[in-house]
Amino acid sequence: MKKLLLVVFIFVLTSITLVACSDKVKVTFDSAGGSAVQSQTLEKGATVEKPDDPAKEGYVFEGWYFENKKWNFDEMKIGEDITLYARWTPLIIRNIKYELNGGVNHPENPLTYDNGKIVTFESPTRDNYLFAGWYTKPTFTGRITDTKNQREDLTLYARWFTVEEALSFTKVQGGYAVSGCRSDMVQVNIPSTYNGSPVVSIISGALAHCDQIRSVIIPGSVTSIGQEAFSGCRSLDSLTISNGVTSIGKWAFLDCESLKSVKIPSSVTEISDSAFAGCKSLLDIDLPDSVTSLGNGVFKRCESLTSITIPNSITAIGYDMFQDCTSLKTVIIPSSVTSIGHTVFHNCTSLESVTIPDSVTEMGGSTFDHCTSLKEIVIPDGVTTLYSHTFNGCTSLKSVKLSKNIQNIGNNLFNNCTSLESITIPDGVLYIEDGAFKSCSSLKTVTIPSSVISIGDGVFVGCASLKSINVDDGNEKYESTDGVLYCNSESFGRQLLTYPADNGKAYVIPEGVNSIASYAFYGCSSLRSVSIPDTVFYIGSHAFESCTSLKGITIPKNVSAVGYSAFNGCESLESVTLPDKITYIGGYAFESCKSLHSINIPKGVISIGERAFDGCASLNRVIIPISVTEIKKLAFNDCTSLEIYCEAESKPREWSSQWNNSSRPVTWGYKSN
Repeated sequence: MKKLLLVVFIFVLTSITLVACSDKVKVTFDSAGGSAVQSQTLEKGATVEKPDDPAKEGYVFEGWYFENKKWNFDEMKIGEDITLYARWTPLIIRNIKYELNGGVNHPENPLTYDNGKIVTFESPTRDNYLFAGWYTKPTFTGRITDTKNQREDLTLYARWFTVEEALSFTKVQGGYAVSGCRSDMVQVNIPSTYNGSPVVSIISGALAHCDQIRSVIIPGSVTSIGQEAFSGCRSLDSLTISNGVTSIGKWAFLDCESLKSVKIPSSVTEISDSAFAGCKSLLDIDLPDSVTSLGNGVFKRCESLTSITIPNSITAIGYDMFQDCTSLKTVIIPSSVTSIGHTVFHNCTSLESVTIPDSVTEMGGSTFDHCTSLKEIVIPDGVTTLYSHTFNGCTSLKSVKLSKNIQNIGNNLFNNCTSLESITIPDGVLYIEDGAFKSCSSLKTVTIPSSVISIGDGVFVGCASLKSINVDDGNEKYESTDGVLYCNSESFGRQLLTYPADNGKAYVIPEGVNSIASYAFYGCSSLRSVSIPDTVFYIGSHAFESCTSLKGITIPKNVSAVGYSAFNGCESLESVTLPDKITYIGGYAFESCKSLHSINIPKGVISIGERAFDGCASLNRVIIPISVTEIKKLAFNDCTSLEIYCEAESKPREWSSQWNNSSRPVTWGYKSN
């Protein structure tokens, strides 16, 4: 008997194992004579990880194929065991001959090439001439920059122009300015003199959008580089700026997307707005202490820049300075800096930390907006105001130390800081603006200091883990009861301001409360029931929005309006009792209340707002009293089970033509009891 049980146990265990493993599939790589590639075991529906290319002497690897179709590792998913086969092309070596036409070849230009690697041709040199490209024909047609798509022996012809032929000059005070350039130039060495006078500047747009230029040398005689001088030179990858240049104009090197490195000489004192913006390959730039002025957005969209040191001669960092520098990890800000502008580090998604010196007294809005890798920050004590969206979307931010002299916490300041578990709001803070901690889903508790005199709407909306909001003793306007935030309002009496989303599943609002603020219960997805006393006369917009577990609600007798989006998204709400004093049902008030099957519209209601009952798919019957003079568009949109009974004999003039856009059946002239 024991043996039988053992056999049954092994059989069951084997079956379970086979079922558990049935979702696994195997990918085998057949390299067809090339170096071995390890197989992969994956989940069904997964994408295959692209292996390193195999090698095979005398051949060029074309890719992995399955059933004569090249495998796309980014998009194709695997559903069963398969074998991918390597495809090879014989290695073909071709010769390259250079006709230099008086020039000297670049030492890195090869004499042969093969179909396994693309070779980019470098520029030769020739005294007193500028290079205008390689061509495959002696008549200078068939311009070529690399071996892509080439399969035969090549003869390359160098084309040259004198400085006078290649560049245009304009007479200016002190000498000449470069004013233009042939569009086919590859190499531009600006001369220090022209017609016996110095070349002192490069005027605005002089070489803009010369797409073929790869190399530029600016001599020491030039003192200023005009705005947009090299804008859009997308092939420019070598730039030499000699000592003598003092200013670099707006957008001077905008979108020079091949430029990798720039050394700014010690003669430069000013770099204007967006001078290097969009240089997406820029890895390194050296800023000397001579630079006293950096314009706005100088390095915006330099997405390869990983680090930068700001010289101690700079006092202000202009807005957008490093916006969208997605690889930037390290920034050194000197103690000379006193202000940091708006959106300086916006979308610097690799920035993990930055030290703000004590000298800083002003920071603009959205400074670190969507710095998704930023983990900690210390705001120096000289800063008194933090403007809107400063840390918006900083999803990794865990530690924040605010200035002890801060007075204002701007709107959406910490919006979507999903890793922030706690924060100390310093004594002295006066204002906490709308949505300041919106969607801080890990925030568990917060204390409002006694100094606070104003808290905006929806400050803690989407704080799903928030259990309690405490208020320091001595605050004359705000108080906390059982972790729920209340305030004393001149207009709305004792007002329930915020119910923490994780405070509990049921709540009884105390007698004596007069109003429920906008967003008070927003997103309390665990809340199943709430009891509202008759002392309440006002319920604000979005008050119970997205309370997805709330099943029923009775609105007290003194409330005269259901506010905008008040119960929007309460998908479990089955019944609502409206008092006789209701005159207005706001737009989106019950949108997406898909479990709501009935509602009694009181006879005093005058207006029903846009999309008030949109998506109430279970609502089967509604009586619209004769008092309703206005219904806005889409009020009953997607109420797929609804029958409408109207006391009016026909559609009143002020009802929108789209009030019943879903064409639900309507009975006019209905006589209710």
